[in-house]
Amino acid sequence: MNKVYCRYCGKPIDEDASFCTHCGKEQYVNKASSWSVGELGSRSKTIGLKLLALIRIPFDYAKTIKMPRMSAEKVALWRKRLKLAGKVLLALSIVALLVAAGAWGYSYYYDEYLPEKRLDEACKDILYKLHSNQDSIRLQYSKKILLNDEKWGYDNVDDRDLRIRLMSYRDEAFRYIENEAYNNNASAQYTLGTLYFFADNYVRQDTTKAVYWWNEAVKQEYIPAYNNLGLAYEEGLGVEKNMRKAVDILKMGAEKGEPYAQANYGRMYRDGVTIKVGSHKETRTTHNYMSDRIREYWDNTREQTMYVYMVDVDDYEVLIPQDIEQAKYWWQKAAAQGNEYAKEFLQKVYE
Repeated sequence: MNKVYCRYCGKPIDEDASFCTHCGKEQYVNKASSWSVGELGSRSKTIGLKLLALIRIPFDYAKTIKMPRMSAEKVALWRKRLKLAGKVLLALSIVALLVAAGAWGYSYYYDEYLPEKRLDEACKDILYKLHSNQDSIRLQYSKKILLNDEKWGYDNVDDRDLRIRLMSYRDEAFRYIENEAYNNNASAQYTLGTLYFFADNYVRQDTTKAVYWWNEAVKQEYIPAYNNLGLAYEEGLGVEKNMRKAVDILKMGAEKGEPYAQANYGRMYRDGVTIKVGSHKETRTTHNYMSDRIREYWDNTREQTMYVYMVDVDDYEVLIPQDIEQAKYWWQKAAAQGNEYAKEFLQKVYE
């Protein structure tokens, strides 16, 4: 009987030995496959068994492949190589996991943690100022919370996120502004009027209240209120339309340096402002028959009867004459303060 070598310890054993007589390891024994293509027609009667037989064929074929016999030294060498490869793969896996964890941590820090931290810090600073002991600071931040177009000015913090976060403090801010308005704080009165006029989902629009509070602010010569009150009288918003009051209020605001009032006062000079102040009766003559005539006569020149009748004629008063030079004067003063409306008016004049 031929001698072969154990696949594990390398010592000689019988060719048909199932186990090594030295190390006791099981050796390869070539066994016939219980599943083969030839058996599909006879032994496998169902489709399921046939499919199972097809799956087993590659595995049975692999068992028929004889691996070359190696000495103990080669076996030990390949074991060392496999261990080294395993260590390398393990190290690479650990490095890959560390890189992935670092990338995730970097993304989380800069995309989630840091923005949220900055937002929390900005909100904390705003709430600290909202509850400040200084009325001017408290009023300023109450206004910013309620007026959605206000810019907060915090670096790397989205104003929209701030407004959403601070919505729960709108009641507190509104109550504070309302109390200050009733305490004759002109800035609070102007802000309260603005809130009522430019209403949103929080404050219901009430132009009458808006005009009332703007008027209260103007009584204390609060300059920003002049333009809004003047436009309200000009358009008849929340108050009966009154061009004379509109002109007077805008003029006062322009002379006090309010840029929007200057821009609108200049617009009035561009267009001119004329108001109806009454009417009077005048006589008219026509050759057409008039049933409500006051008299008639024969005109020898025309050789026809002429009819005299009365008509109502409106009387007008010019509050502001058309004067483009005066308009440019006020626009230039407003534009010098950065007013965009005045700049647009001036550009249209010079085009």
